[in-house]
Amino acid sequence: MPRLSPRMNDSDLDELLRLHRETRDPAAPPNLAQNVWREIRRRRADTAKPAGWLAWLLEPFHRPMMAAPAVALALALGIGAGARVVAAPPSPARAALDLEVFSVASPSLPSTLLHASL
Repeated sequence: MPRLSPRMNDSDLDELLRLHRETRDPAAPPNLAQNVWREIRRRRADTAKPAGWLAWLLEPFHRPMMAAPAVALALALGIGAGARVVAAPPSPARAALDLEVFSVASPSLPSTLLHASL
């Protein structure tokens, strides 16, 4: 077989084309189309099955059409939970852990110090 070189002449190209025409690709099996479609159906069936109850529950949120409602639901739940925690009365555990420093009416905030001295 002639080797490819940067300076190939026409006779080398003709020889390569002749060799290509003479070589045949191996014949495909007679049931190739059936095997391909069977494999496609099998893979679709495998991906269609949810892996468990959590995957089944979250499956609708994997669709692009459900992205906006999923984000809206997550925001509503987060805001609702945050508002509930903020509105809850202070618990004895919170006072024992000295968490008032994170409160709006913290005793160490400059505005509460000024208000307390009046």
